[in-house]
Amino acid sequence: MWVKLTSTAGRQSLFDTIAAQSPEHKGNYHFEIVDGKVRWFTRAIDGTVIFNVVTAQVVVPPNQWTHLVGTYDKKQG
Repeated sequence: MWVKLTSTAGRQSLFDTIAAQSPEHKGNYHFEIVDGKVRWFTRAIDGTVIFNVVTAQVVVPPNQWTHLVGTYDKKQG
């Protein structure tokens, strides 16, 4: 996805899915910006975290178009 945020301070959700079967309605797939860093994680229906990735450095500066891409290989984890 392409994003251009006027501010990258704090937590900003870009994409989130919530399964209807989730007892606590927690997000299953989540892609967000946290203080300019990209965070991507996935939970199973029972709330178990499958993976959680956060960039080591700021990759989304404010007021600049930035292209974000993520892939996940279940076999590799």
